[in-house]
Amino acid sequence: MADQLTDDQIAEFKEAFSLFDKDGDVLMEQGKKAKVFPDGTFPAGGKSEIEGIFPPPYFEWFQFNKEFTEYTNLDECISYLCDYMVKNGPFEGLLGFSQGATLSALLIGYQSQSKVLSDHPPIKFMISISGSKFRDPSICDIAYKEPDQDDASVKQLSEWSSNILENLKNEDVNETKALDSDKSTDVELEENNMVEQVAA
Repeated sequence: MADQLTDDQIAEFKEAFSLFDKDGDVLMEQGKKAKVFPDGTFPAGGKSEIEGIFPPPYFEWFQFNKEFTEYTNLDECISYLCDYMVKNGPFEGLLGFSQGATLSALLIGYQSQSKVLSDHPPIKFMISISGSKFRDPSICDIAYKEPDQDDASVKQLSEWSSNILENLKNEDVNETKALDSDKSTDVELEENNMVEQVAA
């Protein structure tokens, strides 16, 4: 386990997050490993929060009500992602942003309960960026059930969670940088925390 990321590792990480695809899936290959970034399958409804930052078209994975308790097209989305993973995999891990992060957690939870992806090897890790948690009890009872494996672990770093680090007894987390990060700008904090988490 390295104490510091190399310049090449940091550059690779930044490159991975700088790709935005307007026409479909992004595939990045390095050696024998490939990174695939599928786009949401449904045109975004209503005004997009990213208008003026990125050009259209905008897509989403599913739609939801204001309380985030009712979902439209969620079953279709789950079926699409499971089919995609079986046909194009196997995938060792998932990285998701926003709805993608929320869905990644759901897929891992559902897979651990044998609800989906029975034809796919177990997903080993997930990186969640700005994800949320489904609130429908019928989803929560399955997706967020305690894992059966003794080796399951969760490592979390975020802008607001430096107090969590005091309780962590995990040497994979660089506590010094995270606790000192209050002195950094929001952008520096976000980049440092994501880089440290990926390195762990």
